[in-house]
Amino acid sequence: MTTSVLFTNVRIIDGTGAQPFSGEVLVQGNRISRVGRGPRSLPTAGVTVIDGAGATLMPGMVEAHTHFSWNDAANLSDLQRLPLELKDGYLADLLLVDGDPLSNLAILRDPAKLLAVMKDGVFYKEPEIRSAQTRWGRSVA
Repeated sequence: MTTSVLFTNVRIIDGTGAQPFSGEVLVQGNRISRVGRGPRSLPTAGVTVIDGAGATLMPGMVEAHTHFSWNDAANLSDLQRLPLELKDGYLADLLLVDGDPLSNLAILRDPAKLLAVMKDGVFYKEPEIRSAQTRWGRSVA
C-alpha cells in the first residue's frame, strides 16, 4: 500500500535558487509526486492532508560530504551542482519549518521550529499541524 501525503498551505523553497512560492506538495510512497503552485492546486481525495498553516516546506538538509555519488562528483567544486531535491520524482526528504530559513538560518537549529521531518517518505518527526478534514493516518470520507 502506497502512503500519500499532501502538504497544503505551505511556502515552498524548491532548492533551485528561485524565490519561494505558495503551494502544495504531494508525496506518494517515498517520492515527491507533484509540486503545485497556489492553493488547492492538487487533488485531496484519498490522501492524508497536512495543513502547513503557512510554514516553509523545503528539501531536507544533507551532509554533502557523504553523497559524492548523487551526481558522480569528481571533486569538491562539482558538489555545488547537486541535483534539486524538491521536484517531481525526487525522494521525499522534506522539512516543514516554522519561519523563514532564508532570512534566518538559525531557525534550522531550533528543534521547536522543525514542525516535521520526512526522509524517504517516512515521518521521523510527525507534524502536529493537521487539516480539519483529515485524521492523522487516513483521510476522512
